[in-house]
Amino acid sequence: MELTRRDGTKERRPLAVNVDPEEGNLALYDPPALVARVAPYQVLVSTSAGFTPTYDYAGATPLTDSLLLFVLLLLIAEQFLAGRIVPPVKT
Repeated sequence: MELTRRDGTKERRPLAVNVDPEEGNLALYDPPALVARVAPYQVLVSTSAGFTPTYDYAGATPLTDSLLLFVLLLLIAEQFLAGRIVPPVKT
């Protein structure tokens, strides 16, 4: 949205609009009717039952887990060294 103030300056404000959920409801069409409707656009429609993943990530560790562990160890080392280098202040 773009607002125009009384002094003539303009201000932009981003807004979100809720869309009617019925507009994206694909359950309204049965599969043969949906295929017939999109046929002029040469769209391939298939069910998810025949889908097979390209890669199997079973047992793989995400990179974010390794980076989080590295940062955690780095912070622990930093705290350890900070206590060794700078002695505590006696009050």
